[in-house]
Amino acid sequence: MTNTTSPATDRFFDALDRSIVDQSLVKLLLSDRRDKKSDLTQVIARLVTIKKGLAISCTYRHTTKDIVKNYDPAEARTVIGGLLDIAFRNADLYTRTEDLHLMLQEKGPRITASAPRFNEAPSLDHNKAKSRLVDPHSPYLHALGITDAAGNVKPTMQDKFKQIDKYIEIVDGLLNEAPLPAAPVIADMGSGKGYLTFALYDHLVTTKKLAPKMVGIEERTELVDLCNKIAAGSKFTGLSFTPGTIATTELAAVDMVIALHACDTATDDAIYKGVVNGAQLIICAPCCHKELRKQLVVTGGANAFIGHGILAERQAEIVTDGLRALLMESAGYAAKVFEFISGEHTAKNLMIVGRKLAKPRDPAQFHAGIAAIKAHYGIKEQRLETLLRKPL
Repeated sequence: MTNTTSPATDRFFDALDRSIVDQSLVKLLLSDRRDKKSDLTQVIARLVTIKKGLAISCTYRHTTKDIVKNYDPAEARTVIGGLLDIAFRNADLYTRTEDLHLMLQEKGPRITASAPRFNEAPSLDHNKAKSRLVDPHSPYLHALGITDAAGNVKPTMQDKFKQIDKYIEIVDGLLNEAPLPAAPVIADMGSGKGYLTFALYDHLVTTKKLAPKMVGIEERTELVDLCNKIAAGSKFTGLSFTPGTIATTELAAVDMVIALHACDTATDDAIYKGVVNGAQLIICAPCCHKELRKQLVVTGGANAFIGHGILAERQAEIVTDGLRALLMESAGYAAKVFEFISGEHTAKNLMIVGRKLAKPRDPAQFHAGIAAIKAHYGIKEQRLETLLRKPL
C-alpha cells in the first residue's frame, strides 16, 4: 500500500478491488519511472485464469525483456501499492465501468475519472497471444520470402520472423531511453539480406513517425541489388543499400550505427566509426572472436583450463566483449551487454549497446580495468583500443 493515504489513493485502490471481484478489470498500467535510470519502464497488470484459479498477472516491462509474475488477487493492493511507493508515479486503471488515472505528485495524489475506453469483457486466457511490433502483412516480408502472398508467416520461416520481431522489440526499448531526432541518419553495417534493416526502417517510419535516412552497407553486390529493388518496391524512399565493407566505408555524422554479426574485428571497426562520427546509439551483435583467441594466455596454474579449445573460445568471447564495453564507456558512452538470440540459432549471442552520454565520464577510471584485463590474459593488442588511440 502506498505510504501516502488520501481520498485519491483510497478511491483508486477501492476501484481496483471492485474490478477484481466483479472481473471488470481490463488492465492496469503503471508508468512514469521515479528513477529515470531504471530499466523497468512499465508494469502492466491484468486478470488471468491459471491452474490455481484467478490471478493478477503483472508484466514487468524492462528495456530489453519482459518478466511476467502472477499474484493472488488478495495481494493486488500490496503489490501495486509497493510499486507506486518505489518505482512509479502514475497508475491508469481501465475497467468496463470507468477509467481512473492516479498521479502521485509532490503536492499530493490527484485522481481523474473518465468514461470506460473498453466495453468488452476482458479475456482471462493466461496464454494470450503476444502482440507483435512487426506486421506480417508488410510487403518487404513477402519479397524476402518470410511470408506468403496472404501475409502468413511460412512454417519454415517462423524462427526468422520471431528473431526480426524480437530485434524490433529490443531497439524500440532502447529508443525510449535514447530518442532519435525527427530525421535520423542511420548506418546498418554488414546488412546482409536486409531482414532486420527493412524491419527497423519500417518501424521507425510507421510506429515512431520518423523520417530516417538509412543506408545498409553490404559487401556482396548481389544482395545490395536485391535489397535496393525491395526497398523501391516497398516505397521506402529513405532506405538505400550500397556496396562496401565495414572497415573501408567512410561515414559522415550519424545518429545510429548498427553492426549485427560482424565477424571478428569488423565489430570493432563499426563501434569506432560510430564513436568518431558522434552516433547517439551504437548497436552490435558480435560474431567470431578470433583476434584475442590467438593471444589468450592466462598466467599461473589458471592457464590449464584454456587448454580445452571450447573453453578458450568462450573465454575469448567474454574478454573481447568485456573490453569492448569498457572501451565504449571510456569513449563517452553508457554500455549495456545482454543476450540476444540470433538468426543463426546460436545457443547464446550477446548484444552490445552504447548510448552516448551528454556528460562523458573521466576515461581514466576505465583505463586501469582495461590494463588489468589485458595483463591477466596476456593480451598485447585489441583492435578497438588501437583505433580509439587515434584523435577523435
